[in-house]
Amino acid sequence: MQVKRFLAANLPKALAQVKAELGEEAVILHTRQVRQQGLWGWFRPQIFEVLAAKEEQTKPRSKPAKPKKPPSQTQAPLLALEEEYQRLGQLVADLKEQLPQAPFGGAQLSIYEAMLQVGYDGELARELVQLIGAEGDLHKLEAELLGRIKTVPGLLPAQEPIVLAFVGPTGVGKTTTIAKLAARYRIRHNLQVGLATVDTYRIGAVEQLRTYAEILDVPFEVAMIPQELKASMEKLREHCQVILLDTAGRSQQNKMQLAELKSFLQAAAPDQVHLVTSGTGSLASNRQVLESFKKLGPSSLIITKLDEVASFGPVASIILEGGLPLSYLADGQAVPDDLEPAEKKRVVQLCLEGIGA
Repeated sequence: MQVKRFLAANLPKALAQVKAELGEEAVILHTRQVRQQGLWGWFRPQIFEVLAAKEEQTKPRSKPAKPKKPPSQTQAPLLALEEEYQRLGQLVADLKEQLPQAPFGGAQLSIYEAMLQVGYDGELARELVQLIGAEGDLHKLEAELLGRIKTVPGLLPAQEPIVLAFVGPTGVGKTTTIAKLAARYRIRHNLQVGLATVDTYRIGAVEQLRTYAEILDVPFEVAMIPQELKASMEKLREHCQVILLDTAGRSQQNKMQLAELKSFLQAAAPDQVHLVTSGTGSLASNRQVLESFKKLGPSSLIITKLDEVASFGPVASIILEGGLPLSYLADGQAVPDDLEPAEKKRVVQLCLEGIGA
């Protein structure tokens, strides 16, 4: 028996592939909807998988049967057409039994499809739509999001001195975020600010933060090892009200680098650890970021590069799935302007973009 797997955007196209490659004698073993492979598969619609088989033709060894009288020229096409009609009817009946039934329809289905279109995780979208009822009331969805999304208070520190550490993967904008916060604390709130970094791996990272420190006229410390960082923190705590610690970007898949970063955090003893990740990252990669960096004990989440995000669904999924409260949203490179404290209503507004009227 020859068995083959076919993939297509919809069921008719998959069946057409079966017929073209295996012929009319093919037997459908099963059909199902699956996600496309790769990171982008999380964002794309599911596709249909059809498993079909065809019996290998062998010459019969039985005794030759007595020749039958061949059908007349008018009967032969009719018999073949009737057999094909019966076979297709049975195939359609089998497929109806195997295809999954939609759990909802009408307004709910429209909202569900819109959520998938803007990049929400499929299971999360299904769960939220089922909660809002058959009428598909967007006000209920808004209320559900308001109840689920967590945020933390704004910019001003609740205690002094306070140490804020920033961690995350490479290239997400940690240093720029620190510069924005430092400028706001120093210029808008007239607080004594200190900057420190352990990011001695990236070319130009130390000089970038040193430049910001000179512009703001604030003290700046560089530490190569945890012991140096501990001494730097003690020095800054004597004169500063707010201390911002920059760390080297670390891959969420490199356990050794994450363990090294944890030793620096233990030396610094920060009051808050902000996990910074990019809104342009895929849902799958940001899931990995949250899972790997949770070992460092982050207290809140910062989403950057929102100005480069095509749709908010993947970001909303991370916010709702991750469990960390959201502290800031960054939507550009301008210092100190392109940064805003996370407010629930604003975040919910972003989550609802592209859904409903």
